[in-house]
Amino acid sequence: KRGNMSGFNPYADKKPKQVEEDDPDFKFLKDKTLNVSRNEMKGLARAMESKEFREIMSEYMRDISDPKNKDELEQYLTQCEENGELPPNTKLIRPTAGFCLKTTSNKLINRKEKKYFEQKTFINVTAHDIMELPKKIDKSTKGKKGFTFELPYRVSKGRPDQDAKGEICTTFDVIFHPEVIKMTIMYRSEFLKFV
Repeated sequence: KRGNMSGFNPYADKKPKQVEEDDPDFKFLKDKTLNVSRNEMKGLARAMESKEFREIMSEYMRDISDPKNKDELEQYLTQCEENGELPPNTKLIRPTAGFCLKTTSNKLINRKEKKYFEQKTFINVTAHDIMELPKKIDKSTKGKKGFTFELPYRVSKGRPDQDAKGEICTTFDVIFHPEVIKMTIMYRSEFLKFV
């Protein structure tokens, strides 16, 4: 992810990438390009430093995090699914909650000066049986026993969110087969680190 990039325009001297028809976002992005000038990027960087702007963003984050609004979103998505209005090759699923990991990620502020800021990041680990089963693979060699795992998964794009204190953070959702959640309980901390 590029994050906040003061003074850097990733689209300068490049043609905008065309969205392919099989891309799930094709319906929404067809014939649209993102042309951000260096001044606009600087303006965004300055805005992120403004207390007033951060307060407005926090209010927005509270609104979209409100359970009432989440219920409205769920109703909207269900309606889209029933009316066949989801993007092509998209299936709406409702995974089971597993656990949440709290970490941090470095967000780029200025590529030229290689400046970053650290942002709190949450990873919601969920499960649904639409995912492939995990595989335990024997890796024994020269008389030594060993094994590894293949854990098929899908990860959402990072989305702006808010922590319990109202601070802006990033949240990702990752989905595994339910057996992976069971394995984290069975194998405890070592397997949890692997996940």
